[in-house]
Amino acid sequence: MKRLVGSTLFVCLVAMQLAACGGSDDEESSTDTTGDASVAGDLTPADDSASQDVSADPDSTAADTAGSDVASEDTATSPDLGVEDTAAAPDVEGVCNNLVPTAATVAQVEIAQDPPVLKGGTIAEGTYVLTKWEKYIGAGETPESSGQSRRDLISFAGNEVQFVVDMPGVAFLTFSFTYTTDGNVMTATQTCPDQNQASPNYEATETTFTWLNGKELTSFTKQ
Repeated sequence: MKRLVGSTLFVCLVAMQLAACGGSDDEESSTDTTGDASVAGDLTPADDSASQDVSADPDSTAADTAGSDVASEDTATSPDLGVEDTAAAPDVEGVCNNLVPTAATVAQVEIAQDPPVLKGGTIAEGTYVLTKWEKYIGAGETPESSGQSRRDLISFAGNEVQFVVDMPGVAFLTFSFTYTTDGNVMTATQTCPDQNQASPNYEATETTFTWLNGKELTSFTKQ
C-alpha cells in the first residue's frame, strides 16, 4: 500500500468524488512506477560502465567485480524498500497529520435519486469517523456496486481540519486545511501537502458532519 499525497487528489477528495479520482490514483501509481524505472535507468549505465572498466583493465580484481555486483543488488532493491518504508511510517516527510483510522470500512452505495439539499450549520470541534458514503445517480438509473470501501477520519479544531482517507490496501491519503462557511457552503483551503481550494456543500449537527459535491455525499459521526 502506498502513502500518496498530491494537490489534485485533495480537490477530488474534499469534493467527495473519489470514484472520479480513480484515474488520478492510477496515474499517481503509474508516475511512481515510472519514477522507480527512471532511477533504475539512471543507474544502469553506471553499472555497464563499471563492467566495461573491469573488462578493459587487466589489473582489475575479482573483489572489485564482486563489489560492483553488491552495489547493483542494493540499487535494484532500494526503490521497493523506499515504498515499503513510506507506507509503514506515519510521520514520513510529506504526510500532513498522524490520524490513524481504526473503524470498520464503509462501502459506497449508489442511490437512484437526486442528492439532498444540505442545510449548513455549526461544526462542533472533535474527531469524526466515516459512517456513510453515498453516490446519487438520479431517478430512473440502476444502482450498481462500485466495490469501493474506505474508512476516513476528519478532525476539527477551530477552523483547522485534519483529514485522512483510508482505502485499505489501495491508498492512504492525508490532508490539512482551514475552512470558512457561508450558508451551506464550506470553503476549504488546503495547507498540506500543497495549496488548493474546494467548496463542497455541507451540513452539521452537534454530533454529525456531512459534505456533498456533485453527486457524492459522505457522512461522519463524532467519536
